[in-house]
Amino acid sequence: MKKRLYSQGNGWLLYINKSFCELVGINNNNHTIAITTKNNQLFIRPINIVNKETHNSYIKKELIIRGSAYGLYLSKALLGILKVNPEIDIIDIEINKSALRIKKAE
Repeated sequence: MKKRLYSQGNGWLLYINKSFCELVGINNNNHTIAITTKNNQLFIRPINIVNKETHNSYIKKELIIRGSAYGLYLSKALLGILKVNPEIDIIDIEINKSALRIKKAE
């Protein structure tokens, strides 16, 4: 799924369809997530399924509930990990096992 980023304060918002999030266990009752990084990609999982032994460093965030989507606030630091220029680049969201994989679209 390809998405654009939207300016929000000092960062950017990425809206992810609720139906897509539900495939990995994110829902209205469980929208606290853990973000891990690898190779200029972000991996998003519900916080309750993160194996703290294998994922000893992660960022804990709350998704913003917006109608039929969840909003993920991306700071400049997270955009730097993705190597994304939010004004012109597109984000690609894929399902990778039990996580959403977010990366710069090619």
